[in-house]
Amino acid sequence: VAEKREGGVRVESIVRLTGKRGFTVMHSAGYFITGDGTIFVDNAVSPSGPRIPLARIGVRMILDAKFDRFAYLGRGPMENYPDRKTGSDVGLYRSTVRQQVTPYAKPMENGNHEDVRWAAVYGTDRPALVAKANGGLLSVSALPWTDEQMTPVEYSIDLPPSPGTVLCLSAKTLGV
Repeated sequence: VAEKREGGVRVESIVRLTGKRGFTVMHSAGYFITGDGTIFVDNAVSPSGPRIPLARIGVRMILDAKFDRFAYLGRGPMENYPDRKTGSDVGLYRSTVRQQVTPYAKPMENGNHEDVRWAAVYGTDRPALVAKANGGLLSVSALPWTDEQMTPVEYSIDLPPSPGTVLCLSAKTLGV
């Protein structure tokens, strides 16, 4: 942590993650937090070891469930992925987080949106958390469950109560 003269604080984090068969990822993140609550984030991801396809490169935040509304400027309104996006128009879309869930019988990762310029999660009597790409486009999802909570469940009806809002902001996401 370092105090800056520009009216904010910089926090840096470096994490090494180790996977199977010698796969590792170094993730460095720098957060510059200004006095008005704006947060600028720089991320760098460096994989090493066996070359494997990564499903997503981005940041996942688990927020309070009261952040139950979602708005974005990107492709929609239905979920779309890099290889399945031409049928989805770029527009301004709003819904609840629960309405973002694609109702597959077997729960799995879902609800992604491509070519997002900005996205916001908010709730009644809550300030909005707004994310914007710095020069590029994002892949974004806002769901009631993490992938890890959905994967072991056999049927959607058996999903546990939602513990919060799961916001994923990604630089890259694999196709279907």
